Amino acid sequence: MKSLNRILCFPLITLSVIFSASCKKKPYESSKDSSNVYYSDSINFEDARGEPIALQHSAIKIVSLVPSVTEYIFALDRGHLLIGRSEACEFPEAALEIEVLGSSKSIMSERLVALKPNVILVSKKMEAHQIAKLEAQGFSIVVFDLQNWNAVLRDLEILGKILNAEGDVQTLISWLTRKRTTIEAEIGSLEESTPLSTAVLHSLDPLRAAGAGSFIDELVSISGGSNMMEDGSSQSPTLSFKALFQKQPEVILISTQAADGQGVKELAKDPMWSQIPAFKNNRVYLMDGDTLAIPGPRHIIALEQIAAALHPDIFDNPNGLTHVNTQPEPQRP
Repeated sequence: MKSLNRILCFPLITLSVIFSASCKKKPYESSKDSSNVYYSDSINFEDARGEPIALQHSAIKIVSLVPSVTEYIFALDRGHLLIGRSEACEFPEAALEIEVLGSSKSIMSERLVALKPNVILVSKKMEAHQIAKLEAQGFSIVVFDLQNWNAVLRDLEILGKILNAEGDVQTLISWLTRKRTTIEAEIGSLEESTPLSTAVLHSLDPLRAAGAGSFIDELVSISGGSNMMEDGSSQSPTLSFKALFQKQPEVILISTQAADGQGVKELAKDPMWSQIPAFKNNRVYLMDGDTLAIPGPRHIIALEQIAAALHPDIFDNPNGLTHVNTQPEPQRP
């Protein structure tokens, strides 16, 4: 059954091809040669707020303040349309060539006025007063969610309209769907068993986990696990060690932005951490921090990694997932 790994490693190859292709065009080229290619009739839709949006034509000058949306734009080979990004938009490498215009909390309004973007793409998590301020300045704002599969599908369709890339979006959606379906089918073929209690930790100090309603929560469920924070109200809750200990997770996935292998091994020596089932039974893994934090096209890679951590008997260990040995080292004679 581990032969399925040949199929599951395909997204890594495909994404690299997609992103490398999108890097052929430089961001500054958009004003020179894109207006005729990307222009279309007026566009009308509702964004993630449910707000009606009307654009006169598809965008040729875009500012994206959402890392996941930026990644999708490059995956669709439209990276050259970006004239601004947030400081958190760091993937793919070509994104680093684009001017930073702020973050989800602070925006360079004067620079935005000078650049005159057709549209600014922001996250649903951005404060409402910040969005209102940008709209009051006359900018067209589109809010994205992307926190679960249904939201991804809806937001990608909106992105396709903005970019005049609806055909490419459907191709990307089909590809993502096939990859998800392959993993779901393999896990669905297993004999029924109780889902493994799983903790996905974005941070260790303070302890912060993937919570209910987050895209990681959904990926854990698809992988046949049970997110230990699924009964909470926050998508990224902070919790005490006592709360984590009481949950007794059987598998723990830790972001590489929170710890490295040696740091996890040090935790395993702690008398309290060592009593958590995941540590006792050697089921602790490190995962790439970006794939855990950003619900872009690389969420398929995150799904592969989570599925492999929960079901190492049927999935080979994919790139980006590192098993950490939490067992006591044998005493030297």
